[in-house]
Amino acid sequence: MGRLPLLIAIRDEFAADIARGTSANTIAYQLYGLNAFYSWGEAYGHHFTTSTIDEDFYAYAEHLYQRFRHKRGLTEESARAIAGSLSSILTRSLERKTALISYTHLKSGRHKKSVIGTKADKQNLTDTYAFGHLLLTIVNALTPEAISGPLPIRAQLNSGHTMEFWSGHKPKKASKSTPSAQAIERVTDQLDSSTLQRTRSSLINIAIEAHLLIFIAQTGMNLSQAANLRAGSYRYQSHLDGYKVFSTYKARRQGTVEFEIHGAYRSVFEAYLTWRHLLLPDAGEDAALFTFVTSPRDGGGVKSRSFHMMGFQKIKALCKRHDTPYLSPQKLRKTKVNWLLRYTDDPALTADMAQHSQEVLLHQYAQPHHQRAAAEISRFHADMDPKLAMPGAGVCVNATPLPLNNVPKNAPEPDCQSPAGCLFCSHQRDIEDFDHAWSLVSYRYLKTQELTRQTPTASRPNTAPVSVTVDRLTEKITEFKNRSDTCDMWIREAVLRIEEGDYHPKWDAFIQLIEAQAT
Repeated sequence: MGRLPLLIAIRDEFAADIARGTSANTIAYQLYGLNAFYSWGEAYGHHFTTSTIDEDFYAYAEHLYQRFRHKRGLTEESARAIAGSLSSILTRSLERKTALISYTHLKSGRHKKSVIGTKADKQNLTDTYAFGHLLLTIVNALTPEAISGPLPIRAQLNSGHTMEFWSGHKPKKASKSTPSAQAIERVTDQLDSSTLQRTRSSLINIAIEAHLLIFIAQTGMNLSQAANLRAGSYRYQSHLDGYKVFSTYKARRQGTVEFEIHGAYRSVFEAYLTWRHLLLPDAGEDAALFTFVTSPRDGGGVKSRSFHMMGFQKIKALCKRHDTPYLSPQKLRKTKVNWLLRYTDDPALTADMAQHSQEVLLHQYAQPHHQRAAAEISRFHADMDPKLAMPGAGVCVNATPLPLNNVPKNAPEPDCQSPAGCLFCSHQRDIEDFDHAWSLVSYRYLKTQELTRQTPTASRPNTAPVSVTVDRLTEKITEFKNRSDTCDMWIREAVLRIEEGDYHPKWDAFIQLIEAQAT
């Protein structure tokens, strides 16, 4: 009876959640967490009264923390989710201002995200493809004929591994006197759907889990939305490179757009509908589109179960067994949203397709992408800065090379690649500051060093391009020097630096290289 006041408070909070319109799946998940909490406490002598619940919860949170810390079948993400859900209902039931989880190692809140490297996006897509291949292998292997046929059912993965499905009938390891091959096959007679639901429920549920995850990856729906879809029937309307899918539940004439799919997914989705009709004929239009079969000990039959309570444990086990990364529905949805964002380059459209506000999309789902960021930065500088980077000294006002009038015959031709060519381009501009003066003088020194290492010949006289370049630089330096006393001071300072071996960073490496060749 000491537990009763707390239980009544919890019951009242659940009733308030229902009145507020809280998702049934959220409530089911909280009930599941509460049940696990009490079951754990029973084994360790906890009391669960209003005066002890704080200590009871802290002990349970520490238990979850140690489980993921020592890798005992629980990830940090799952531990936080379980403790957070339980903390939410208990904190509100106890009318506390501060969440109970905030006093634990699992305290929620924003955590510093690790830096996303340049390979992160490629790795994410690689994991997604591997996971998708495993899911397709499962649904292609678990056909109605295979599920009602001999065991085990085998399927080959790209990795070379072979998946085996035994539906709980895997034989014990054969002894030396009994060849293992004799224990592999277990042939069954043709079974009707009700018998299959009782004896092969494990295989049916694995296939449904795989189909559900493929569906989420394709449509971008969240788990709760997918759980609320009814079977009914569906019609398709071509849209872009896929289809808008309309629900005609209970023979509604027009139906409503439930989701959008890519063209290639239609055959997979229709195959699932056919598969579902054959194996779950008793699950009519009122049943969930993705409904599961309960085990015989739970009464058997087709029942709608909370996806949160299932946790896709069967798929996780297969992924672990075959070294394939598991992607949760949330990660699949995030991958879909980010792909759409890059494909459309339109946050408003992507947010609408993902049924989010732009704020939620950009804050919760959008992830950095290095190539996209580099392109955006380049566009920003191109739009905001009228000056263009150029290989020579100064700046450029137009990326199309245009030679000066009356240039010497052997002058380098402007091509936006050669620094010397910039000196003879109409779009080159000098900058009135010391850095530019230093750059001009350093560049002239470089070209002078090149010139002194050339021996004039009949085919390479002093009117060769490098000689013309030195003359052009001298002309520009003189012009720059005569602009003002300040410019004259900058040129003199630049000349002193060159004499001291202090060259402009843009030309320093080239000068050192040519001087090293001379020695």
